[in-house]
Amino acid sequence: MRTEIGKRLKKIRKERGLTQRELALKVSGKVDYTYIGKIERNRQSPSIGVLKRISDALSVPLSYFFLEEGTAALLKLMPEDLKEIAKSEKKQVFLKTLKDINEEDIPLSIEIIDILMNS
Repeated sequence: MRTEIGKRLKKIRKERGLTQRELALKVSGKVDYTYIGKIERNRQSPSIGVLKRISDALSVPLSYFFLEEGTAALLKLMPEDLKEIAKSEKKQVFLKTLKDINEEDIPLSIEIIDILMNS
């Protein structure tokens, strides 16, 4: 798991256009940029508390570091409101079922959801 954390940290940091030093400055509390580098190179395992502070600085949910690769990628690509939806396990299951829906069933599905939401 540590390997994935370091790899994902480096990937999201670079996608945000941040150096290790810049990320360290964004993390609340005291985190040295060399510590960020150690995590990325899998030489250091961060505590959950530190990882939470890093995830906050990067504006990703803590779960980003522990999710399946496909789900983690989805979180980065979605607008902010869909990121919030994806934080719920039940809503994630719901979203996963949508991948198998037939294109022609989408309007009816939306109508059903609208009825359920307004009842």
